[in-house]
Amino acid sequence: MVALLKVIVDAWAVVAVHRRPSAAFARSGRNKALWLVIALVGVSVCNTGLLVPLWYLLIVDPEVRRMGHLGDESRFPSSPGDRA
Repeated sequence: MVALLKVIVDAWAVVAVHRRPSAAFARSGRNKALWLVIALVGVSVCNTGLLVPLWYLLIVDPEVRRMGHLGDESRFPSSPGDRA
């Protein structure tokens, strides 16, 4: 049962890393390629436990997601007077 939970959490981390834009990682001071490799190694190596994928999902991903949303907001005018 614990092994199944680990596989699910590892896969969730891999998908979460893959879905986030590289620019959001860069804005948060993180490296998308590094986190993707770490997550993939976690899926293939059963000895890593749940620490790494949970660290990503609970600590890193919210920060990267927040940076991604900040980037999205910069594309839109902040007030009607800003429109060209």
